[in-house]
Amino acid sequence: MNRKHFLKNASILSAGALLLHDQALALHQKNYTVQDIINILIAEAKGVRLPTTVDTIKFGKADAPVTGIVTTMFPTVEVIKQAASLKANLIVVHEPTYFNGDDKKNLIANNSVISDKDALMEKEGITIFRYHDYCHRINPDAITYGLLRKLGWLEYYKNGKFVFDIPTMELKQLAKHCKKSLSLKMLRYIGSDAHACTKIAIMPGAWGSAAHMSTIEKEQPDVLIIGEGIEWETIEYIRDGLALQHKTALVVLGHSVSEEPGMEWVSEWLQKKVPELKVTHIASKDPFTWL
Repeated sequence: MNRKHFLKNASILSAGALLLHDQALALHQKNYTVQDIINILIAEAKGVRLPTTVDTIKFGKADAPVTGIVTTMFPTVEVIKQAASLKANLIVVHEPTYFNGDDKKNLIANNSVISDKDALMEKEGITIFRYHDYCHRINPDAITYGLLRKLGWLEYYKNGKFVFDIPTMELKQLAKHCKKSLSLKMLRYIGSDAHACTKIAIMPGAWGSAAHMSTIEKEQPDVLIIGEGIEWETIEYIRDGLALQHKTALVVLGHSVSEEPGMEWVSEWLQKKVPELKVTHIASKDPFTWL
């Protein structure tokens, strides 16, 4: 065999070997349905099975093959469009799709925003799964862990408790640290700038006024850091408390931005469990424009 024929045959054999290799990989590559991903997410809350939960499919089908995954806080129209552009057809969200806690579509009749949003998701072939209750039951709580990781406070977060001590800093310094660490456009706080903060209670999202106030009464933290609070409840309670010489100041981060780091963390560990798929975190972001 001359050199020309030898090289030609070698090239053919090499190409054939590569084709067989690719075919073998394809045979062994796992294909996931939406339900497969849901099972993985729920299993992360080891040993927990909730008889009642909001963690259900809000739109789409459990048996749909998954082409890619996006995690986010809120499945906004912009997030849905970005997911579609990434060829990701499963969006794992932390908060409601339909603007109320139980995702009731019939809360008001003839809701045109809901109808148009459903039409967009149908057009793009999107499935929405809410990951809220089980997400908070991971040990440690995935949302709080993600937030504290961003704030650089994981070393002070002991035994999954949301009340702990940090090196003392003044309230204004602490607020600036939160704003910078989370890349916030703004945040709000109540208390004197020089108020010394060592013992903190951190409650991202919307725990509710009763939980805020009971935590303060029981734990007596120097500062309470929350996602959001009802202004005529938690906020006025803090203001009057400080006026009466009580010790707890307040930092309000915003609901979405306070829990977004947790869903970013979910995307990271989920990617390791499903390496065959691309898992992307898309922040739903602060909805407000600030003057």
